[in-house]
Parts: sequence; structure tokens; C-alpha cells
Amino acid sequence: MIMYCTLADLQHQVRPEVLERVASDENGQLQLDVIEYGISQAASEIDSYCCRYKLPLKNVPAVLQKYCVDMALFHIFSRQGFNFSEESEDYVIYMRYKMAIEYLTKVAKGIVELPGVNSGSSGSSTAGTSNLRIVSNERLFSREQMKGY
Repeated sequence: MIMYCTLADLQHQVRPEVLERVASDENGQLQLDVIEYGISQAASEIDSYCCRYKLPLKNVPAVLQKYCVDMALFHIFSRQGFNFSEESEDYVIYMRYKMAIEYLTKVAKGIVELPGVNSGSSGSSTAGTSNLRIVSNERLFSREQMKGY
């Protein structure tokens, strides 16, 4: 599985003390396994929405990296519980996660295409284009033939 973001990306998104609050042990050391778990959970979710594409992606669009950071932070924060007051940093993390899921839902439905990535895994086709043809026998009964029955 490809990782769409790194610890450094997470550190650019939030202040160090915020990340330490949710991903540190009792000695104040960052728990890398917790961070890696959050990143892998986010990457798995992204892959599940991007199944229209040949995975793993050769070139990761910046938008996926951004949303992976948002989703990984959500998974890391969720270990501690959330403060849902609109003024809290937790609320911002939650809203960014929701926006990421909304975007990925549009990707999965074919409403939005990933920039710089060609779709087409395992024979799937993009929305609106298909070579499907329906062939059947001629009609046996019509309304006219069935009048009076």
C-alpha cells in the first residue's frame, strides 16, 4: 500500500505541541507507531475510494496528500476523543476529515477526476462511457394484441 503522506507532512499541518498532545507517550516522546497507524488508516480509506484507478498510484496528486494528512490527523486525534466545540482545534480536524470524505466520495462516483491520474483499473470505465449493448428477441406481445384479455 502506498502512503500518501509522511510524518513531516503532519508536522507542517499542526503545531508540534498539538501533535505531541495526541501522539506522545508519558515521557513526551512521539509514538511513531501511532502516527504510522493513522497514516496507514488514511491511506487505506483513500485506496477504497480510488478503486476506479489502477492502484498503487504512480504519481500521487497533491490533493490526495493534503487529504491524507487531514484524515491521518483525524485518526490520530480520535484515539483521545474529540472536543466538538467550534472553537477547538479538534473541531477543525473533524471538519477537514469530513471535507476529505466528501471529495473522495465524488472521486468514487466519477464526479471528480484525480488530477494527472488516468482511471481504469480492472476493466472499469469512467462515468458516462460504456460499450454495453443490449440485444433481445423481437417483442411477442403488444398493447394492441392484448386488448380484450
